[in-house]
Amino acid sequence: MKGIKRLFIFISITLSACTFSDKPSDFDYGAIENNQYKNKFFDFTLDVPSAWKVQSKAQTQEQAAQAAETTSELLDQPVATEDIANATLLNVRKYDSGALVAFNPNLIVVTENVANAANIKSGQDYLSTVKTLLSKSGHSYNHIDETLTEVKLGSIPFHVLNTTQSSMGIEINQRYYAAVINGFSLTFIISYRTRDQLEELDTVMKTVKFGDQNLQH
Repeated sequence: MKGIKRLFIFISITLSACTFSDKPSDFDYGAIENNQYKNKFFDFTLDVPSAWKVQSKAQTQEQAAQAAETTSELLDQPVATEDIANATLLNVRKYDSGALVAFNPNLIVVTENVANAANIKSGQDYLSTVKTLLSKSGHSYNHIDETLTEVKLGSIPFHVLNTTQSSMGIEINQRYYAAVINGFSLTFIISYRTRDQLEELDTVMKTVKFGDQNLQH
């Protein structure tokens, strides 16, 4: 079964090219090696379960086309930060696309340039805007958290938003983890149906580790 069409929403508030002080000058889409995703720009790693499937660039672009102005994945060459509006950094799911399962639990990592957004300085600010967009999206959300919570992924505080949406008669849960780092929002989105799937995704999220660089958030 195909999942919810709009797994995430870029809020598209980038105004113009930005200048960055004391921040990395090259944007990094990250790469996977030995079942570990590593991103130098945000200075974090995440362990990808060995049996899980990494979505290709084409698959990711197709899924994100309606929600994003720019989507990309795992590029080798450096890209200037001011050239990035928003992007998909990682898109992994438990089963192959098209697998005969009721729902395919997945994890998506997305980012958006918010350096020029005066009202977005934290994950809380970002998810508050996401909440507004979700409520106006026209999709049948059964639940959107009224109040955001805060957790730590590695050493970095992230704000959390939970939603539940009906798709083809099945309730799908999504959890957004968001922070603002180096002038960009960094959002992890997990999608699941059952408690077992949530526990499996939670295990993956617990592998997130940030380095010692002075991240601005």
